[in-house]
Amino acid sequence: VHSLDGLPKVTREPLYFNESKKLLSWARDIGHSLGKNKSTVDSAFYSALTAQKEDTHFTNQHSFPIKILLLGHRYTIEDPYLNMDLIKRLNAHNIGMITSGAVSEKQQNEQLQHFTKKPFWYDFRQAYSSAAYLTQHQQIDGIIYLTSFGCGMDAIIIEVIKEDIHQLPLLVVKLDEHTGDAGLDTRLEAFSDMLERRLS
Repeated sequence: VHSLDGLPKVTREPLYFNESKKLLSWARDIGHSLGKNKSTVDSAFYSALTAQKEDTHFTNQHSFPIKILLLGHRYTIEDPYLNMDLIKRLNAHNIGMITSGAVSEKQQNEQLQHFTKKPFWYDFRQAYSSAAYLTQHQQIDGIIYLTSFGCGMDAIIIEVIKEDIHQLPLLVVKLDEHTGDAGLDTRLEAFSDMLERRLS
């Protein structure tokens, strides 16, 4: 049922990001439901993959004297509207950032060996293990965790990182309707000053 005439059917196709063949199959199914032929969908699909591989959004962060690990859900890290242009704000304080994507799956798995059972949540495994690896190899000076929720998985990840990786300063930034520019700038400035003092 649509409120407007001429709209395509609502899709209910399951989406799998772990295998490119399944993802391509999903794209073709969606394209078909939108009235697009296979070659058009395939062309758009491979163009999108190429654009993703060539994305340089985070590659110019290594020249800054201070480096932090930026953790959180990808949509909060990569969307400048949601994160209030956090990366530009960090860069203005001479802070570059690294994400968990800088740590390979093999390196991440090595950091999970001490758990009696492998953590269930993918985001937990990625956040914790990248923080542990980069701290152990002295590649970061601090950690910022972006969260939009005060409960759920983020709360657990933050507490485990606080408990296990206490060598480095950790700043938790909660993004919600109460987060304002002035408050965020003040917290980032204080965090930056602390990191500079630790490194001097």
